Amino acid sequence: MIARGVGIQAHLPTVALTLGLLLFVFLFVFTQLDRLEGSAWVSDPLQDYLSGFSWALLLGVTLLLWNRQERGFLLVLWFSRVIVTCLVMPFYEGYYDTLDAYTYHGYAVSGGLPNEYADSWLGTAFVFRLSQVLTWLTGSSFRALLVVYSYLGMLGTWLFTRAIRETLPSVSAAACYALALFPSVVFWSSIIGKEPLCFLGVGGAAWAFARTLRQASKKYMLLYVLCGLVLGAVRPWWTLILGGALLVGAVLCPRLRSRGVLGAPLVLGLVGAWAVAEQMRVHDLESALGLVEGYSRGVESGGSSLTAPEITSLIDLILFLPVSVGTALFRPFPWEAHNAFALLVSCENILLAVLIAQALPWGWRACRRHPFMAWNVGCFLIWLLLYGAFAYHNLGTTARYRSVALLFVLALAYFSRRVVQGPPAPVASESHAARHPPSPVVRSRA
Repeated sequence: MIARGVGIQAHLPTVALTLGLLLFVFLFVFTQLDRLEGSAWVSDPLQDYLSGFSWALLLGVTLLLWNRQERGFLLVLWFSRVIVTCLVMPFYEGYYDTLDAYTYHGYAVSGGLPNEYADSWLGTAFVFRLSQVLTWLTGSSFRALLVVYSYLGMLGTWLFTRAIRETLPSVSAAACYALALFPSVVFWSSIIGKEPLCFLGVGGAAWAFARTLRQASKKYMLLYVLCGLVLGAVRPWWTLILGGALLVGAVLCPRLRSRGVLGAPLVLGLVGAWAVAEQMRVHDLESALGLVEGYSRGVESGGSSLTAPEITSLIDLILFLPVSVGTALFRPFPWEAHNAFALLVSCENILLAVLIAQALPWGWRACRRHPFMAWNVGCFLIWLLLYGAFAYHNLGTTARYRSVALLFVLALAYFSRRVVQGPPAPVASESHAARHPPSPVVRSRA
């Protein structure tokens, strides 16, 4: 059963504990900032941190305006992001001399763009321009800009869990929290860069697809297409992934073919192909292989870099695929870790391997039984094929690229068995959806 909301008095101990922990985080990091380095555009680290922490509190207050069913879940998600942006990140930033986040912030504050992006609105240029817009709100504060990006990434994660609750009956609160609070999901959705925007776009697309499954109206499929197009402005590959996932899902789950969603892949496929060709200058097979080779060599630097064989033909790419797929999913291994951050990632990869192994006996049947699970598999498989070759050459880049795809992997790991053992997924009309609203995330009863 779904627990009903209770009076504000019952939440006072939790609120007091949360505020106390936030105050501890603030005071601890505040005393350490004088020895931590950050963006060159930050002249006063203490003032910058104070501005960012204030934005974290302000955005947290906005979550109190959400409906009671979602408020608690969102506050927990936001608290985890505040811990990352205001406690973990200052030390992470102090360890690295250069970060993409510094570059985005620096150009956003200066109001300019690197010469190579001056005439573009796609990919990295899109993030530069969006960061400039966000600094109209946050001013020159690096920490405040980081907190706003983290908020966008959190909303994307929440939308993805909302999509799961739209389509899967009796979802446990523990599973939703485990997905939304997975370490890499929390960390990489809280940076200044493309990942938080990808989380937001993928989460929005997942929710739109879930609503399409529940209702006869096609307006949500139009929203799905819109999310795919916006994602194409950040990373054009995601437009192809979201379009292809509907086709793969229709093959795996016959029930999806009757939902009137198969026109969307044509739109997303054409636009995605154009975006890839425009941004990456890919016009034929030779240029595509050159892109894989050139991009991979471009990230072949730093302590996490690897050296791969040259890819000069389609046969080379196919033969290299098993190695690249394994790298995209499970590396770095513990013995490949050169610092504490890489060691934590490698431990997380072991947990990921265990979760995937547990999901394998149930995953195929879950795809055949439930359209949303089939869509998850479609997204994951296409992502794996597209990103495997790119991911091999730098394990740090691999961890960042993998973060968004973890949403699909974790959804399959946590919910496949429940889908197989539960009742068949309803293909609902609008009247059915009105009678069966999505379940909120609540503490399950014993």
